[in-house]
Amino acid sequence: MNNVVLSGSLSLGKKIDYWVNCFKSNNYEVLDYPKLIANNKDRVNRLKEYYHNLENTDVYFLINEDKGNIKGYIGLSSFAELNYVIILNILHNRNILIYLLNKPVKVLTVMKN
Repeated sequence: MNNVVLSGSLSLGKKIDYWVNCFKSNNYEVLDYPKLIANNKDRVNRLKEYYHNLENTDVYFLINEDKGNIKGYIGLSSFAELNYVIILNILHNRNILIYLLNKPVKVLTVMKN
């Protein structure tokens, strides 16, 4: 059985749930996905757990939905996670498959919240 880690904005809510269920129904073990963090103390442990799961996944799936007027938006956290997986593949000879839901824009834009 392959396993997968999902990435994307917490603001996607039900779309994240949709993709978690989609992977599970196709016999993937979902190691991790974006989850709300209760407080700053939990944040460090949550990030450690998430990045540990990135190290152990077979598939990385980035749910980069459109946000505002930005097509295929990739937020700062998702961008960092994507780069981490790329580095794992390059430096540690991993073969993590990387999938993006949508083609990202050619020009990166930082969105102000």
